[in-house]
Amino acid sequence: MITIKPYAGWNEVLVLGNPAVELFITLEAGPRILRFALKDGRNIFKEYTEQLGKSGEKTWMIRGGHRLWVAPELDSTYHLDNHKVAWTKLSELSVRLQPEPETSNGWAKEIDITLSPDKSEAQVVHRLKSLKDQPAPVALWALSVMAPGGTAIIPQPPLGSHPKDLLPNRRVVLWPYTEVADPRYTWNTKNMLLRQDAQKGPTKIGLLHQQGKVGYALDGLLFTKTIPFQSGAEYPDFGVNLELFSNEEMLEVESLAPLGLLKKGQVAEHVENWTLQKIGATDWSSASLH
Repeated sequence: MITIKPYAGWNEVLVLGNPAVELFITLEAGPRILRFALKDGRNIFKEYTEQLGKSGEKTWMIRGGHRLWVAPELDSTYHLDNHKVAWTKLSELSVRLQPEPETSNGWAKEIDITLSPDKSEAQVVHRLKSLKDQPAPVALWALSVMAPGGTAIIPQPPLGSHPKDLLPNRRVVLWPYTEVADPRYTWNTKNMLLRQDAQKGPTKIGLLHQQGKVGYALDGLLFTKTIPFQSGAEYPDFGVNLELFSNEEMLEVESLAPLGLLKKGQVAEHVENWTLQKIGATDWSSASLH
């Protein structure tokens, strides 16, 4: 079912719902997929309450939830997406979101969201259309701002052995403010974990992730999203398709598409599939994402 209702100070928030789950999408600013929750359950996404119900600000607002950006991260990344969002109903559980074209950057964004008829699953298709010949390669960048207090789960490839396995199978990229001894990070055979901590400031890590998906565990809930990977493709930020950022307020799980030099009229797409389920307490030093 698709409805529009007031929420958090806005008059028009688009709601996609089925018997299992609901999605709230801002239409007066953004867009943001602001809420993803089991029916009558807690939001797995972070909401910046002081920024809700507003629009037209003179500076960029994170607001929370899930958004579409364009990499690499430059001043143009922080386009003021603080205006009304057009939307189209594609089916009974599918919509297309179209914010105002970013004429100064030379592109137009779209997000298609399709909810499962009866499961806590959604597909999110991110789309970028070039309005001019782009001067440099760009990549779609899909960022999910997760609610505080949880742990990101990044599956690791099967452990190899020496001297049989002579070539590398992982790539890790660090940002200048990332402390390698930060206790929020845990590495084990099954997973790399990053714990959100209200007492810790910014940290960021990038990975070339080939395992297909990642998770975020919080209060007995598990959110997963797919991380597409194309062999041989060139990715942003020293070649990574997955980035994790965390600070005192939240943790972001970010997927990136390959870099491409778009000509006028060309369109690039980037697809994520989401799930949300109750799992209870889980030991992620040995458990696997299924």
